[in-house]
Amino acid sequence: LALEVERFADVGVLAAVADLAVATTLVTNEGRALTEVMLLLRNRAQPFLKVTLPPGASIVSVDVSGETAKPVLGADGTRVPLMRPGFRPEGTYSVSFVYLHAGTPFARKGEMQMTLPAMDIPIGFVDWEVFVPDTYSVRAIGGNVIDRRTLHRLEKRKNRGRAEGRGQTAFRVGGGSSAGMVIMPADDAQPGQIVGRATDPSGAVLPGVTVVLELGAARLTAITGGDGTFLMTNVPSGSVRLTAQLTGFVAQSRSVVFDQKPLQVEFVLPVGAVKETITVSGETPAPSPEPSQNVINLQQRAAGVLPIPVDVPRAGTSHQFVKPLVVDQEAVVMLRYKRK
Repeated sequence: LALEVERFADVGVLAAVADLAVATTLVTNEGRALTEVMLLLRNRAQPFLKVTLPPGASIVSVDVSGETAKPVLGADGTRVPLMRPGFRPEGTYSVSFVYLHAGTPFARKGEMQMTLPAMDIPIGFVDWEVFVPDTYSVRAIGGNVIDRRTLHRLEKRKNRGRAEGRGQTAFRVGGGSSAGMVIMPADDAQPGQIVGRATDPSGAVLPGVTVVLELGAARLTAITGGDGTFLMTNVPSGSVRLTAQLTGFVAQSRSVVFDQKPLQVEFVLPVGAVKETITVSGETPAPSPEPSQNVINLQQRAAGVLPIPVDVPRAGTSHQFVKPLVVDQEAVVMLRYKRK
């Protein structure tokens, strides 16, 4: 018996991954763009994030898990620190950076391209809000991102078909008709698994929701992906408590008896009180003069915290875009504008 042995090349281990990136861009009347990117990270040992900024852009602020840090400029690009002295991350944590792009001044009408930088870690889901001055009407005409309104319409259509196809009876617990949990058998899961999804009351999916299962001293954690779903495996039998939470939304919790039969849990998280933090909104409303809390936070930082003078707009319209599974790739949207 003759055997031929061949050694495969070594493959690097993935050191860091971002489950979610929340980006907020404020466009000024002069065409400058101030953008904040917040990453929800799981990081084993990667010290820096390589960021390929758009031409003419520069980073003005970096934050690692609530503490200020400094970017590093290299010959091959800018690097944002993912660690800091004395900090040893356990589980998920946040890293954010703000950059300013010179851009092109607005004309009476025309087109402009907005770009989020490429980053050298996988990102499960990008949620991007572009806020433009109310003196211009703007609409998206191209790019590699998805308009959130389109995604919302598709989700509602899919949910309607799924409910009609199941023909199952589910029950809702907690929070009345627009909040809580729906629990039902899971047809496409395996024994010992709990699958589920998180949405807001309008039916829009919520990525980045932390779902915690507790049974005595045992504790399992999952985070919803870009489609709002999560999966837990090897769940122990017994009376388990499930809690879903996301900043800016009211947490939902419920105890259920798990007997190893696959279970599906649908969380519905109502919007909670506004806080001074970056929040992820699962709603997909039409552009409105009312800015999101993310926009308000960045406006306030530009006015008194960031080390640069930027005359950001106070009134305008928000345009929301998403892009799932981004790996070292720019997110781009082409906008057509016209002065009102």
